[in-house]
Amino acid sequence: MPRGYAYPASIFVKGDNDTAKLAFELAFVASWLKAGGSLVAMLIEFPTTALFKQALQDLFQVNTDDYVKKIMFVGFDARQDTCEQIDPHTAQANFLQPDTWNKIIDLAELQTEPSPIGTLVYAAALDLLLHSPTYVDAALERVAHTLKKEKTRSYLFSVTARAKNTSIKAWEEAADNLAVVHTSKNGLASVMLMQPHLPSNVLDIEIPLSPKLTGLNEKAATTRLKVQQEIEGV
Repeated sequence: MPRGYAYPASIFVKGDNDTAKLAFELAFVASWLKAGGSLVAMLIEFPTTALFKQALQDLFQVNTDDYVKKIMFVGFDARQDTCEQIDPHTAQANFLQPDTWNKIIDLAELQTEPSPIGTLVYAAALDLLLHSPTYVDAALERVAHTLKKEKTRSYLFSVTARAKNTSIKAWEEAADNLAVVHTSKNGLASVMLMQPHLPSNVLDIEIPLSPKLTGLNEKAATTRLKVQQEIEGV
């Protein structure tokens, strides 16, 4: 976690490079777990929990088996109407359903051990939810409300490089912290972390970009396209 990061709080991540954003997000998640935090991972762009686990292991030497009581994985399924628990540490849910959003997070948190720094809810590629002709307005409101009003947990939410600034403006303004990520000239993920209402309070972070990230992002990109097509029909 960035030095001086206050929690619980929300971070909204955007940028023009999905690989660089993924580096920051996974680095933050790894740091949160190592600091003793619990994690609810709402996986939209990861086709399997195994890929997410392997990414944390390969990139940041985090073996999720060492944190088995502190992590709950929730996969996305646009065809479901409810949240279905698969096993003690895995669930499947439709994040589009307005009445299941909070239920998903509450259920997932109940499956994790209490933590001295609390629970981090991680969800990437949330702009994909805006491709639903039925639920676009509900998704906009729900994510903004979570970032701005939910203060019992920490949130790390991100959007893809293709997200339209006009669509996600409300999410930027709702978050306690904004992380703008791009790839620097020296091949690092460059992160500018700021508080939207205190623009002078800026922290710059650089994260190495492992070659493994490229392959990981390619798999995530394939999943994002598939998920987008499913959501467009809902």
